[in-house]
Amino acid sequence: MKYNKTILILTTIAIIISFMLGISYAYFSIETIGNETASTQLITTANLRIKYQGTDTINTDNMEPGDTTSTTFTVKNTGSVPVNNYQVYFSNVINQIINDEMVYTLTCVSDDTNPCEGKLETAVPTEASPALTQASIAPGTTHTYTLTVTFKDTGSNQDYNQKKLASFKITINEQYGFGILVARQSYTSNELFWEHREKITEVTFGDSINIPDGATYWDVSVNQDESVMAYIIDDGLETNTYHLYIMAEGDILANQNSQGFFWGFSVLKKINNLDNLNTIIVTDLSIMFDGCANLQTLDLGSFDTSNVTNMGWMFANCGELRVLNLSSFNVEKVENMHFMFSNCSKLTTVDLSNFKTSSLIYAESMFEYCRQITSLDLRLFDVSRVESFFCMFYECNSLTYLNISSFNTISCGSMQGMFYGCSSLDSIDISHFNTSKVTYMGYLFYGCSSLTELNLTNFDTSKTTDMSYMFKDCTNLTNVDLSTFNTTKVTSMNSMFSRCNSLTSLDLGNFDTSKVTNMTAMFRECTKLTNINLSTANFVAARYFTDVFASITSEINIIVKDADAQTFINARLSDAGKTGNVTIYVP
Repeated sequence: MKYNKTILILTTIAIIISFMLGISYAYFSIETIGNETASTQLITTANLRIKYQGTDTINTDNMEPGDTTSTTFTVKNTGSVPVNNYQVYFSNVINQIINDEMVYTLTCVSDDTNPCEGKLETAVPTEASPALTQASIAPGTTHTYTLTVTFKDTGSNQDYNQKKLASFKITINEQYGFGILVARQSYTSNELFWEHREKITEVTFGDSINIPDGATYWDVSVNQDESVMAYIIDDGLETNTYHLYIMAEGDILANQNSQGFFWGFSVLKKINNLDNLNTIIVTDLSIMFDGCANLQTLDLGSFDTSNVTNMGWMFANCGELRVLNLSSFNVEKVENMHFMFSNCSKLTTVDLSNFKTSSLIYAESMFEYCRQITSLDLRLFDVSRVESFFCMFYECNSLTYLNISSFNTISCGSMQGMFYGCSSLDSIDISHFNTSKVTYMGYLFYGCSSLTELNLTNFDTSKTTDMSYMFKDCTNLTNVDLSTFNTTKVTSMNSMFSRCNSLTSLDLGNFDTSKVTNMTAMFRECTKLTNINLSTANFVAARYFTDVFASITSEINIIVKDADAQTFINARLSDAGKTGNVTIYVP
C-alpha cells in the first residue's frame, strides 16, 4: 500500500505573538522564508510570485493593548495571461488569543488601473482559512498588500491573554495547517507506536508522508485527519528491532503536552531530523527523553522552547549521552528543572551559558550523578525563586569548575546535599549566598574531599535545624571559619565533622547546642584534631551521642562551658577509649 500526500506550499510570512507574565504585552516576529525571493507558486494558467518587502524580520517588544504592527508583501503575476480569483490564505494558524482581541486588516494597491480588494478589520482566525479572494490580476501586474495586526484595547483588564501565542503564515492559492502530534496518554502508556518503545532503535521525523507497503502504521494526529502519520519497519539489524518514522506534509507541530514522548525508548540510539518537529506551542517537555539509555548524541538546536514551563527529568537516565546541543533553548518561562540531567553519567559537557532562568522554582537534583562533567558555567542562572537546592550537584565527582557567582539564594529553604560528592572541586565561592531561610544544611559539603578551606562567614544559620553530615569526609579541609554560625535551632549535628582528618583545630566557641539531640559521631575519625573550643555549648538535650570522639587523637584539648559540660565530654572520651584535657572556659 502507498500512502502519499503532496501539497504545494508557499511559505512567506510568519507572525508570532507571545504573551508574558505581568502586564499584557506581546512579542511580534515577522519573517519570510527565502527573504526577498520567497517561494514561487505555480498554478494552471500562469505564475504568481509573492515577495516580502523590506527586512526579513520585524520585532516589536512589550506590545500593550492598542498597539499595532504591520508589514508589506506583494503578489505579482509573472505569467502571460490573467489569473482569476486567486486567494490570500492564513495557513499554519496557531491562535490562543481569546475574545477575538487579535485583529488584522489587509489593504491592497494595484500598479495597474484595476483596483484590488482589501479586508476590513477582522479577528485573526483560529484555523487555516482564506483572508480574501481577488477577482483578477493581469500579466505583469503587482498587488501590494499591507497587513496590519492589532492587539485590541478593550478598556478593561486583559490579563487572561497573558502567556498566549498566536502565529500564522500568509500563502497564496493554497491553504495548509499544521499537523499536530498527539500527546502520550501518560509517560508510561503503551498506545500507538509506544507499544514498541523498547524495540525502537532509530526515529526519523519526515516532512512528507510516504508509507511503504507492509509497514505497520498509525494516524498520530490530534484531529485524526491523517495530517501526521507514523510507521515502523525493521531496522535491518537482525535484532527484531524497528526504525520509527513520524511524518507530515511540512513541519510537525509537537503537542503542547510533550511529556514523556520518548520515555522508555531504552534501545534508541539515533533521532534524525528533529528540525522537522516544531515545538513552538509546547509547554511541557518533562521526562521527554528519560530512560533513553543508549542515546549518545542529541541535537536540539532547532527546538523553540520559548513557551516551555516544565523541563523536569527531561534528559534523566540518558546514561550513554555524551553530546547535547541546547544552544537554541530559551528557558525564561521554565519553572521546573528538577532532575533535568540526573544520571547522565557519561555527559562530559553541557553548555548552559545562555540559560536565563528568571522563572525557575524547582532545581532539585538537577545535575545529580553527572559523573563526567568537568565544568559548569551557570553565571546567568537566576535562582532567586528557587526554594530547594537539594542534591543539585550530587556526585558530580569530576567537576573541577563551577561558576555560580550569580546565585541569589534568598528563597531557598533547603541546601541538603547540594555539593554532596563533588570530590574534585578544590574551591567553592559561596560567599554571596543568602541563607536566611535555609532550614536544612545536612550533607551540604559531604565528600568534598578536595576542599582545603571554606569561607562561610556570610552564612545566616538562624533558621537552620539540621547540620548532620555537613562536612563529613572533607578529608583535606584544613580551615573552616564557623564563627558567625547561629545554632540556636539546630537539633542534629550527627557526623557533622566526621572524617575531617586534616582539621587540627575547631573553634565552635559560639555554638549553642541547647536543642541538639543528636551528636552521634560528630568528630569521629578527625585524626589530626588537637583543639576544640566548645565554650558555650551545653548538652542537656543530647540523646544520641554514640562515637562522638571515636578514632580521634588522645590528649585532645577541649574547652567547655562548665562542670556539667566537662562531665559530659569526659564521658564521651571515655566511651571512645580516649583521654583528653577538658578544661572549663575562663573569661
